Amino acid sequence: MIVIRVYGGLGNQLFQYAFGIFLQEKFNQKIYFDFSFYNSNTHRAPSILKIINNLNQSPESLSNSFVKFNSFRVNRLYNRIFNKNYYSNYSDGFLPNPNENYFFDGYWQDKKYLKNELINLKMPSLSINADYYFNQIKKSKSSLSIHIRRTDYLTKKNQKIFKILDEKYYESSLKLIKNLGVSNSELFVFSDDHKWVNENLKLNQKFTVIENTNEIEDLFLMATCNHNIIANSTFSWWGAFLNSNKNKIVVGPKVWYKNDYSENDIKLKGWNWI
Repeated sequence: MIVIRVYGGLGNQLFQYAFGIFLQEKFNQKIYFDFSFYNSNTHRAPSILKIINNLNQSPESLSNSFVKFNSFRVNRLYNRIFNKNYYSNYSDGFLPNPNENYFFDGYWQDKKYLKNELINLKMPSLSINADYYFNQIKKSKSSLSIHIRRTDYLTKKNQKIFKILDEKYYESSLKLIKNLGVSNSELFVFSDDHKWVNENLKLNQKFTVIENTNEIEDLFLMATCNHNIIANSTFSWWGAFLNSNKNKIVVGPKVWYKNDYSENDIKLKGWNWI
């Protein structure tokens, strides 16, 4: 049995799910997903389950009682359960024994796990607000999503890891898109900090702030736009990745992390990194 631990926000969940499907296709084995992280984490939700239910493939989910999650002891617990078959890294030489159990614990933010067309986003059921924005985006001749992530990146812990993108980044991104031949775009701003956006964000043109929607709706709406300016966030990365526009222009930040995490693993060719 191969088990993938699922945790974090929707962007991370999508990478973990894609990695599980990658292993499933590679080894022709049923993959199980452990969602026990969400038993005690009240700030996150396993939103991916709602998206996967709209897809052709569905995950085999382990019982929530599989592991009593404790963030301070999780590695020790999983190591004890899976013994030597606990992995936080993946090697191309990995070959599972069908008689043994394996546990993978990581983010798996790497484009090599996305070689096949694993996830095709289908329209979720939209709220009244999301449906209004959807119609506005579809009516636009040139819609452009802009993602601004702030709240959790402002914590002391995350400030040491993530660069906080300023207005100069978004101004430079808009200028680049115009230089690439896209003019008169209608801007749709997605953020986890609407108050800051409404009070502080100044661009050289009008924009619409997407409000009173949930994260699944936001992901879908970003993917519906013609073009995307993403933050250093897997959430808007997936919004751009799932965008099916063949002529889409995607702009992302060249500096993603402040530390030594590899940034090239998710930087796709054809996207613009500034």
